[in-house]
Amino acid sequence: MNTLYVPTPRHFSFIKDGDYVYNFRLLDMARYTDSLRMVAARSLSLDVRTYSRLALSSMRRRYKIRVPRKWSWQLSQYFCLPGGDAGMFETDAVLAYERYPINAKVPVIWITGPTEIPKLKSRGLSDAAINEEIMFKREASSLAAATVLTTRHKQRLFDEVIRPQKPTCVIPFFLPIESAPRHRVEEKWSNVETLRLVFIGRAAHRKGLPLVLDAFRKLIKTHPGRFSLLVVSSLSDGHIDIPAMPGLRHEREVSHARAIELMAQAHYLLMPSVLESYGWVYTEAMAQGTIPLATDQPVQRDLLDDGRAGLLVERDADEIASAISQGVLDVDGARSLAFRGYALWHAKYAPEVVAARFAELAKATKAVGVM
Repeated sequence: MNTLYVPTPRHFSFIKDGDYVYNFRLLDMARYTDSLRMVAARSLSLDVRTYSRLALSSMRRRYKIRVPRKWSWQLSQYFCLPGGDAGMFETDAVLAYERYPINAKVPVIWITGPTEIPKLKSRGLSDAAINEEIMFKREASSLAAATVLTTRHKQRLFDEVIRPQKPTCVIPFFLPIESAPRHRVEEKWSNVETLRLVFIGRAAHRKGLPLVLDAFRKLIKTHPGRFSLLVVSSLSDGHIDIPAMPGLRHEREVSHARAIELMAQAHYLLMPSVLESYGWVYTEAMAQGTIPLATDQPVQRDLLDDGRAGLLVERDADEIASAISQGVLDVDGARSLAFRGYALWHAKYAPEVVAARFAELAKATKAVGVM
C-alpha cells in the first residue's frame, strides 16, 4: 500500500469553486482501492495561508481592489507544505492539484492543466503574466515525479506550450460517485414515451440555457407531449426569463447528490456551454445511463469518445433540437448511445478505475527521489 498526502486546508462546504472542491474529493480515493491510503493535511498555518489568499482573490475579483496577483490564490503558483504536520512523516508521495508544493521532501504527483494562451489573453492577462505561468509549469513539471493531465487534448496542449523535460501522462478526473445499476438504466430506456431532458448548471448563460430553452420550444412544437425539461440553475451569471411551457420546470438549487439522482431519472443531459475546461457533469451523466449533449470542442470530444458516447453539437438551437429529436425518431439508436456512454464510464471514468490508475502511478514513483 502507498500513502499519498493531499495538502488541503480544512474544508468549508459553502465554498463551491470546483478547483477548491476537487482537492477534497481526492481524499476519497482510498474508498475505491486497497492500494492507497490518503492523508489529509492538518495544519493551522496552511489553513490561514490558503484562506487569506482566497479572500484576497475574492476582493481582487469582486471589488476590483488592486491586490497583486502573487498575493492572491492562483492555480499556477508555488506554495509551502506545513513543516509540522505529522501526516508528512508517513507519506510516500504528495498528490498536489494545480498549485505546486515547492518544499516537498518526497516525490510529488502533480495534477495540472495546459496554458491556453488565447483564453488567458481574452481574460486580459499580459504577455509577461502568461510567460510567467509557462515558466512556472515548465519548472514544476521538471521537479515533479509525475505530471498528470486529465485528457489527451490537454496533454497535447501542455506538451506543445510548456515543452516539459519529462513525459506526461493522462488520468481522468477522479469523481467519487456511484453509477446507476444497469437494471435501472435498462428500465429507463424501455420507457421513452416521454423523453426527460435536464439542464444543470449555476452559470446558466455560460452553460447554454438560452439555447436549451429555444431547442425545447422547437421540440415540443414538432413532437408535442414527447419531451419534458427540468432546469436546475441559480442563474448565477445573470437573469434569464424561463417561460411557461408544457413540461418545463425550474429548480434554483439542489445538492450534488440530488443532481446525480435527477440525471439518473433523465434520458438526456443538455449543457451546450460556451467553454468547459473539462465538464464533470458529462461523465456523471454517462454513469447514470444518460446521454450527455455538449458543444463540439476538443476536450469534450475526448470525454465523449468523439461522439460515440454522447452528442457533440454546434451552439445552435436548431442543431440541438435535431440531435435530441433522434430519441423519438430512432429510439434504438438513442438507447445504444446511452449504453455506450455507460460502458465508457465503467471502463475509464469510474472512481475505482481512476483510483487504481493513481495507485499504479504512486507505486511507480515511490522510489523516485526529489529532484
